Parts: sequence; C-alpha cells; structure tokens
Amino acid sequence: MNALDKTIFPQPRSGFVRAKRAAVIFRPIIGSVEQLVIGAIAYDGQSAHLARANRLNRLQCFYDDHATGAILAIELALEELALDLAADPILASGEYLAAMSGIAIGPSHDAEGVSLEIIASSWLAGMSSVYVPEISNGALVKLAIAGRDLEEPQAFDRASDRLGQLLLNYVGEKQPKLIDAFSEEIRVQARRRRGSAHSVFIDFAGSKIVANFGILSTSGYAASIDRIKRRMWDLKISRDDERAGFFGRNHEMLVQHPPENDPQLAQRQVDKIMESIRELERQADQEEIRFRPMTTVEQIGDHLMKSEAA
Repeated sequence: MNALDKTIFPQPRSGFVRAKRAAVIFRPIIGSVEQLVIGAIAYDGQSAHLARANRLNRLQCFYDDHATGAILAIELALEELALDLAADPILASGEYLAAMSGIAIGPSHDAEGVSLEIIASSWLAGMSSVYVPEISNGALVKLAIAGRDLEEPQAFDRASDRLGQLLLNYVGEKQPKLIDAFSEEIRVQARRRRGSAHSVFIDFAGSKIVANFGILSTSGYAASIDRIKRRMWDLKISRDDERAGFFGRNHEMLVQHPPENDPQLAQRQVDKIMESIRELERQADQEEIRFRPMTTVEQIGDHLMKSEAA
C-alpha cells in the first residue's frame, strides 16, 4: 500500500501555515457544564484570526423572547475579544478574562492549513451549531491561493447614513455652528471608510455630547440590531479614551424607531421592537452609555441642540 503524503495533495504556492487553534466557549448557565462553541481562534505567534458564529438567531429555539439579550452579550464579547487579539495575538495561549460572564477560551491544539482564516473557519464549521460557512472549503482554498480577501464587505448602512444627513440638515438650519460637530462622512455625504475593522466611528462630537445614530427597523431587524451594537461599542471605546484625560462628555446612542401606534406594524412587530429597546438599554447601562430611543428626526435633532446648549 502506498503511504499517503501531503505532497500528493494540491498546495498553495506559499505552503501551509502552522498554527494553534482554540475554541471560544459560551456557557449560558453559570455553574453548568452546558456550553456552546461561538467562535474559533487561529494564531501563529505573530497574528491571530477569530472566526465568529454567524447563526446566533438559532438561539431563539432555546431562549424564545430572551434570546436577544444572549445574542447581544455574545456579539459584544466577540467584538471585545477581536480587539484584544489585535493588540495581543497570543492572547488565546493563556487564561482570558472576558468582560461578559460565561465566555471562555478553550484549550489550544496544533493545526495546519492554507491560512489562519481557513484554519479557524473550517474548524468552527465542524464544531459549532451556530455557524454556517459562507462558502465551501474548496472555494475558500481557491480564494486564499488567489490572494483575495476572504471577508465579505459589510453592507452599506444607507438608512443610518440617511438619518445622519437628515439630522445634519435639521440641526444646521437651526444651529449652524454645530455643523462641524458632525463627522466628515456625514458632512460630505460619503460612505463610511472601510479601513481597519477596528476603526472607531463617531457621528457627532460636540463640546458636551458625543453621539452615534442608528435605526431600529422591522425590515432587516437582525442587521439593524447588529449595527446599533457596533455603534455602541465605538462609543464605549471613545468614552474610555476620554476617561484618561480631563475632557469628559456624555456618550449617547441615539436611535430612531417606529412608534408603538404605527398602523403599518403588527402587534407582534411592535412587541419585538420594544423588547429590543429594553435589552439595548440594559446593555448600554452596563457600559455606562446612555441609550435614547426616539421616533423622529426632529426629536433627535432637538436633543442634540439642547444637550450642547446645557
């Protein structure tokens, strides 16, 4: 019988990457052995890649209406872990203290593959029930060999950008001196820079209030929740940076949502929106960020002007 050897399989020109891999664990019940795999880390001592669970909506089968809180907690924990790995790629090799209870990194194992991205994502696909590969492993290998970006570009948040432009127009007409407080992207009506995945974006930076804008919609509900959560994370980073100095300002997430008496919404949709608002408020309170839900552009604009005039 002929012995199998790696040389008989197709290999990328750059060869295989030797690395370590570790699972990211979520324990929903503190003190219980029950756990879910919500991510996988691959690291080689110089860099690291975190593959994240992308089907967290399946948790609704377990937690029903309480799933929103669990999903937000997981996404915030994974976002913080990604930032920590960017600062320290070998973080997974030691004991990791997550900001959220119930999050841990499992033991590491030796691994080999085309890239850190493929090592992490392919392993996660075989371990997690809340992850589905976006494309097949074969396609991933072809993309990696070709040197293409494996990550899908984030969808352009047209609704939130439109909200920013409407607020700029409304506030600018009443208080022109506040125009410069809006971000450059809003002022020139440009798409947000993709840049680094760890860039911090702030929509409004005044003398007394720092704010990001978001829309909570029943159309693209899960995506709107995710965008709001990411904008809250940017506010947290900005707030923490200011704590190191003497320039302390209020940091607020200003979100437009449909009114409860919107005739176009079913009661089930209204209940879902209101439950999401409560959960987002709870998450914001934990990070000492003010979450303010409002129903109109005018309400948000008046709040910005009132805060700056206080």
